[in-house]
Formats: sequence, structure tokens, C-alpha cells
Amino acid sequence: MALMGVPLQVIDHGSGPEPGAS
Repeated sequence: MALMGVPLQVIDHGSGPEPGAS
């Protein structure tokens, strides 16, 4: 469930375990 190669964690939370991933 990733959009444009961006982890859903960043899309869903914005501040996930991997900040700056977007």
C-alpha cells in the first residue's frame, strides 16, 4: 500500500519510524 514509492507509514502517520522518507 505505497504511493509513488512512499511507505504508507509516511503517508498514514507523516512522522513514522523513518522521518524524511517522503
